[in-house]
Order: sequence, then C-alpha cells, then structure tokens
Amino acid sequence: MARFAKIGIEPGKPWDASKVEPAQLAAIDQGVDDAKAAMAEVAKTTLSSNGLFGSRDLLKDDYMTRAMGAEKGLFGNSLEEAWYGGVVGDGSKQTVLHFPADQLPPAQFFWSLTLYTLPDRLLYANPLKRYSIGDRTKGLVYGKDKSLTIYVGHASPGKDKESNWLPTPDARYSLVARVYGPEKSAMDGTWKLPAPQDAN
Repeated sequence: MARFAKIGIEPGKPWDASKVEPAQLAAIDQGVDDAKAAMAEVAKTTLSSNGLFGSRDLLKDDYMTRAMGAEKGLFGNSLEEAWYGGVVGDGSKQTVLHFPADQLPPAQFFWSLTLYTLPDRLLYANPLKRYSIGDRTKGLVYGKDKSLTIYVGHASPGKDKESNWLPTPDARYSLVARVYGPEKSAMDGTWKLPAPQDAN
C-alpha cells in the first residue's frame, strides 16, 4: 500500500486523478495495459487445476495466481479440497471422453463433469434434464473392463448410450471437471483429464 500511497491511492479514500501528473497517469495506463497483456498470456496455459484458489494466507503475494483465480472463477476451493479442469467444445460434433479403468478421476469423495453454455456460462436445458454427469449419476454404465466412456454432444449417441450422455447445445460449450478430495496424482499432475475424442 505504501507504493499506492505515492500516487494518492489509500484504503477507504477516493482517488483524485487530477492531482497526478499527466506523465504519471500515462505510465499508470501503460502499466495496466502491460498487466492485461501478461495476464492474457498466462491465462492461455493456465487451468484452474493449477492451485489457483484459496485464501490470501495460502496464495500469499503471488498476485498473478490470484489474478488467474479471479479470472477462472471466484470462490473456488483450494487444490487440497477440489481439482478443477475442463475443455471448451463444439456441441455440433459428437465427442467422447474415455477413462481407462485405472485412470478414472482420483477422488476421495466424488467427481463430476458439468456442462455450461457459452458465452453466458449457464446450465443447458435439455430433454434428459441432465446438467452434469459423474460417479454419482444413476444408471451410469461402465465397460466390462471397468473403463468409462462419456458421450458429449447435441445429438443423442443412441438409446443404448444415453445413460452416459451429457447433452450440449448445438454450439460451443464449456465442460468443467471437478474432483472433490483429489488424490495426490491429481494434485501433482500425474493424472490428467482425458482429451475429448471424435466419436465418429
């Protein structure tokens, strides 16, 4: 706060930009632009599974991580509580997420995949009234080898596969994975969410 005080910014007090030299105002604006550019670059390769969430005591003075946490979703749990990840997809294309038996989400409590529309990030109204799918989904069908295939898309994958289908709009969507009580393999990056594959 001492640095902010040098340009007249103090807690609980209004800031009067007219009292700041034009050159200094220009430097502040340039600093804001530089910060936005740096954040945009970091955001391209940052997932919410990277430990972005937690208290100030946990994140300390890592302001870039705190900024990414604010961008990816405020009020998330710390990594010890929940692992977050996900993908952006196109509902006009039928895709699958295949989890081999030994690569199911490593959750001590439970895991889920939740579908959100874009750009508004709302739950998608669909005939199945299914907005997420996970280990608590009733009727979920596993393979004979204990693997699990999730079907994601606007069109039904077929009646025999609808137990594992997460309907999407016929447009872009955001699929968010959450692993509650993640085991070490999720927290250290050994386990990864499988990439969506073309179902056709």
